[in-house]
Amino acid sequence: ANASLGGILKMPMILWSVDTLDWDTLDPVKTYHSAMTVRDGGIVLMHSIYTQTADAVEKIVPALKKKGFQFVTVSELYRYKGVKMKNGEIYNGIRS
Repeated sequence: ANASLGGILKMPMILWSVDTLDWDTLDPVKTYHSAMTVRDGGIVLMHSIYTQTADAVEKIVPALKKKGFQFVTVSELYRYKGVKMKNGEIYNGIRS
């Protein structure tokens, strides 16, 4: 994302803290291991158009739930963490 966009956007810019590279590897095992590196407040990037990603998600969701993670929207994440997002600002997860 280009920081110069911040001045013209009427919404927050959302990025990710974990890029699984699912689009590149097309490997459910690699996608799983990448996603499992997420930390509290993280945003994991995956693409819903690949069956390999869907296969990985079937294992990722229960594994992260078992570790105590909750799945929320980005807006919920920032609200629960007490952060008011601002239009034009870049957000890529909350470091705890």
